[in-house]
Amino acid sequence: MNLVQFVGVNRPKYDLQTPYPVLNVEVPEMSVSSSLLRERVAQKKPIDYLLPKEVVSYVKEHQLYET
Repeated sequence: MNLVQFVGVNRPKYDLQTPYPVLNVEVPEMSVSSSLLRERVAQKKPIDYLLPKEVVSYVKEHQLYET
């Protein structure tokens, strides 16, 4: 806890409750969830515009969200 600063962003219909100090930042709300990602990967639909390119590469390389 002394080495990091936790950063949080708003999510639709989610109220952050934590005992840790969190720096809240304002960003445009996007409803991206792991459920949405799993569904899109299963349907062979792109996820490139939902995640940073490095994360998309990691997901593809490690075959995450694939059955």
